[in-house]
Amino acid sequence: MARLAADADRRQHYPGIPYDFLDFTLGSARCDDTSELYTELSRLFPEECAQVASSSLDGHAALGFDAVKLYINAVKQLREDAAQMPLTPPAVWHAISGVHGDEALDGESGIISFGGDVDRQVPLDKLLSVQHIDGAGKPTQAGFCGRVGGQKQSSWCPPLEAEKGR
Repeated sequence: MARLAADADRRQHYPGIPYDFLDFTLGSARCDDTSELYTELSRLFPEECAQVASSSLDGHAALGFDAVKLYINAVKQLREDAAQMPLTPPAVWHAISGVHGDEALDGESGIISFGGDVDRQVPLDKLLSVQHIDGAGKPTQAGFCGRVGGQKQSSWCPPLEAEKGR
């Protein structure tokens, strides 16, 4: 459904149907955007970027980018804090669980924080955005829930969870 809603060419076959869909970013971005993800994509794959009109066609790019960045940051932190410790999956998992508060990752898909809870397997208050499209237009944000920068989530969202120790 999201592929149909996000693809303006395919959507033109059904111009009278408005679409709402969920996204893990704040909305459509392009390779000429100033974000770290799209700046890097444009540098690495300029010919591909020129062909993509909207990132709405690939809702997983921001999530994948943030996952890799989170992993790299956890490994760097381990190397700085405990250089003698073997680099094992449990060690990296423990380092990732330390991503919260001032150490939270302000990523392409919102703020990634594990709330200071070692047992937490998903980020605290992960960003979820509702995108709306009318006719052949571009997606616009109808609202979002979760943590992203200093922005306040939509009033219809459940309350944000508190991080441990805060």
